This record gives sequence, structure tokens and C-alpha cells, in this order.
Amino acid sequence: MANNNTCSCSCNCNTGEGNDKCVTNLTKNKVYACGGASNVGMISFELAKTLHLENHYKMGCASGVAAGEFEVQNTIQQEGNQDLVIDGCPISCVQKIFEQKGIEGFKHIIVTEFGINKEAAFNFEPATIKQLIDKILH
Repeated sequence: MANNNTCSCSCNCNTGEGNDKCVTNLTKNKVYACGGASNVGMISFELAKTLHLENHYKMGCASGVAAGEFEVQNTIQQEGNQDLVIDGCPISCVQKIFEQKGIEGFKHIIVTEFGINKEAAFNFEPATIKQLIDKILH
């Protein structure tokens, strides 16, 4: 189950307590991202991180969900939550993790559906993140 150690960022891990930059799976409007080994995986992660840092969402840990370390189902399904899952490509690994855990009711986007081709590289134009945020939030 979840580890409630205090993080170096002064957050109480997975409780949502601490400063406004805390990453937590227990708040409304979380974002979970693919971190796959491609440009769209890196874009997914950077997009989620930027949405978190700009206070649009709180970033949750998809790997922790997959490992069974974080209980997410009850918080996602609470009224008023609008969690976002960002996958890089149509394989949709993060979406599959959530579905296998019985988690429903989240918004799902796939980076390649915004016209970005998947490549076996890690680089991308930084302006891509702002363009995607504009499309997602507006």
C-alpha cells in the first residue's frame, strides 16, 4: 500500500499535504502520463508535468497505480473529479493500466491524435507543449 513518508519537496507523499507543487493521487483533477521510450512518451510526460506546474492538474503516478501502490479508483470516481490520462500513442498503456485496475471516468487523450508522429527519439520542439495545452484546455 502507499508509503506516507515525507518527500524532499516537503510533501507528505500520497496524502496531498504539503506545498502546492506536491504530486498526489488523492486530489481532484489529477493527470497521469505515459513515459514511453519515444518522442510522444516524452511529450506526454512533459505535458503532464507542465499542466501540474501551471496548476491545471495535480500530477499522479501512473507507475504507482500499475504497481498497486496507490489507490486511485475511489478518488477518480468521486463527483466533480476530472482526471486526465495522457498516452503518447494508440497502444494506450496508461489507459490499459487504469482499465485493468477497474478505474473508470477519466478523460483520455493520445498525443499522436494531435498530428504528432511517433519516433524512436526523445527530442521534440518545446513549443509543442504549449500548443497541446492550448488544444486540451480550450
